[in-house]
Amino acid sequence: MELVSQVIKEIGLLFYEISWLLLFGFIVSALIRLYFTPYIQKFKLDSASVKNVFLSSLIGVPMPLCSCSVVPVALSLKKSGLSRSSVLSFIASTPHTGVDSFWVTSQLLSWPFAIFKIVVSLLSGFLVGIIDLKFLKKEKIDKKKLLFQDTAQSKELSFFKNVFSYLTEDLVPALRFWIILSVVISALISVLVPSDIYLELFEKKLGLLGSYSLIFVISLLLYVCSISSLPIALVLIQKGFPEGAVLIFLLAGPASNLGSLTLMWNLIGKYSTIIYVSVISLVSIVFALIIDIFQLNLINEKSFINHHLHEMNTMPWDYKSISVIIFLGLIMWSYLSQFAKKAPVEKNNKFTLSKKIKITNLHCQNCIKKSRQIIDQYEDSLLVDNFDTSGNTSIHYENNEILTDFTLEMKQSGFELK
Repeated sequence: MELVSQVIKEIGLLFYEISWLLLFGFIVSALIRLYFTPYIQKFKLDSASVKNVFLSSLIGVPMPLCSCSVVPVALSLKKSGLSRSSVLSFIASTPHTGVDSFWVTSQLLSWPFAIFKIVVSLLSGFLVGIIDLKFLKKEKIDKKKLLFQDTAQSKELSFFKNVFSYLTEDLVPALRFWIILSVVISALISVLVPSDIYLELFEKKLGLLGSYSLIFVISLLLYVCSISSLPIALVLIQKGFPEGAVLIFLLAGPASNLGSLTLMWNLIGKYSTIIYVSVISLVSIVFALIIDIFQLNLINEKSFINHHLHEMNTMPWDYKSISVIIFLGLIMWSYLSQFAKKAPVEKNNKFTLSKKIKITNLHCQNCIKKSRQIIDQYEDSLLVDNFDTSGNTSIHYENNEILTDFTLEMKQSGFELK
């Protein structure tokens, strides 16, 4: 019972310290996604060039998108006529940064470390795009108008309703599970893992380079977004992991997971995906070595150990406590809204055919949103019941031709119907 009590206490301390940071980051992310993203179309990125590769990487840095949700956006970019190298650069620089992640990183770890991570992310995106541009066969660009209509604000809603709608229907649903999971994992690591584990298990047996390579592989197998990786990183520093190892985890974890890599394989091709993984691994390990060999000491360890995890304000209703309530309230609201949307719908008599299907590659709420947009386009011709990230659902449709068209469009967007 004492062990359970310690874990629960650590969970409470972590939520207490990060909730206000997450709320601020979420609001800024909502403003950028709703009011800045639609203007990306003003940038002339429809030709394969070094300049456009750099601009795509630069634009990707502040975008609040995880490795999974960035793929549908990248698909929209690709369909809009952007070159493969620019799309790849955007994908590579986006998942491990974001304005929300930058803010939380600066507050939990340090401003120098947050800026350093931004620079490495920008460089990663630029290198991935340049290598693709210079060494792979150029593709024919389909020049159409840029998309992004799905990320623009609704003109029918007020400013506050737009922001609240985006928070509860897009951002929070996409991150809630991973944030909660990362906090629980962080608490377990804090309580169960000995402080000398890195020295004894990693460095002595594998050496510095071997340790970093293993950490990259572990990060590759995990799914953590740039926000949810931070509580884990905080605890890893506490447990004696060097700053370089934490940098690899914060770069490789959000930037690459098996689900998003599968989508990328279909979207931009196997060679571009191999370039993506190779550059991310090489850049993260090289800069990790630079941090630790030259002992840059970017993280203010004394500050966050003494303040962020061990000193809870004695006032019961300070701003951090209120932030926890608001943050958990947003999570509850998003779950209730999702539950309400899953209410059974009345089957139209003209939908005479039905079948059970499984939709694959639904890794997060952003995938759900993208696929729902496709379903809505067929609202007069088919009906989908009980649709969620499990992919198990029922589909009712008029004829087999409609089902064939729907299946093809879902596949072109990275989803499979089985």
